[in-house]
Amino acid sequence: MTDTMPDSPAPRSDDERARSAAKEELASRVSIAAIALTMLMSFLGFARSERDDALRAARTAAATAKRDVEANWTLCQTKAAERASYVLAEDALTRDAAGLGDDDPRLRAANMNHVEYAQRITAIDNQTRQIFFVIQDLDARNIEKLRLAEHLDKKIEQYDMGTRVLTLALVILSVTLLANQAKLFWAAVMIAFVGAGIAISGYFLS
Repeated sequence: MTDTMPDSPAPRSDDERARSAAKEELASRVSIAAIALTMLMSFLGFARSERDDALRAARTAAATAKRDVEANWTLCQTKAAERASYVLAEDALTRDAAGLGDDDPRLRAANMNHVEYAQRITAIDNQTRQIFFVIQDLDARNIEKLRLAEHLDKKIEQYDMGTRVLTLALVILSVTLLANQAKLFWAAVMIAFVGAGIAISGYFLS
C-alpha cells in the first residue's frame, strides 16, 4: 500500500501576486485618504462651530442695538413732546405779559418764568442732541453686526457645502474597497480636493 501525500496548495502565479499587491496598495491608499478626510472634516466641524457661535453673538448684538435704538427714539419723542409743552407755555406767557403794565408785579413773575422756560428748553435740546448721537452710534453698531452676521453666514454655507462634498468622497472611498477599482479612488481624491477647496475658500472668505 502506497502512502499518499496531502495535496499542497498550488503556488500563486505572478498575476495573482501582482493583483494581491495592487489590492493591498489600494487599500493602504484608501486608508490614508480616509484618515486625511476625517481629520479635515473634524477641523471644518470645529471651525463651523466657532463661526456659528460668532454668528449668534453678532445677531444678538444687532438685536440689542436695534432695541436700544427704538428705546432712544421713544425717549426722543418724549423729550420733543416735553419741549413742545414748554414752548406753548412760553407763548401763552408772552401773550399774557403783553397786556401787563411795566409796574405790574405779574410782569416780573412772567419774566422769571420766561427765563425758566428758556433754560428748560435749552436743557431738553441738549439732551435730545445727545440722544441723537447715541442713536447714530447704535445704528452704526446694528449695521456693523448685521454685516458681520451675513459674512459669517456665508462662511458657514461654504463649510456645509464643502463638508457634503467631502462626505461624498468618503462614500466613494468605501465603495473603492468593495469594488477594488483604482479609478474610483482617484475619482474620490478629485472630489475631495473640490470639497476641500470649497471649505477652505469659506475659511479664508473676506
